[in-house]
Amino acid sequence: MLMQSTLGRLYWAFLVYGVLLAVVIYVIRRQLPNPD
Repeated sequence: MLMQSTLGRLYWAFLVYGVLLAVVIYVIRRQLPNPD
């Protein structure tokens, strides 16, 4: 039971941080001048 809740917590932490990281990278790439 403890292992399952720990895995669940890790899963949600990875999910949340992954989304935050994606948003941060997206914003940074928007701020940078696009070398088209």
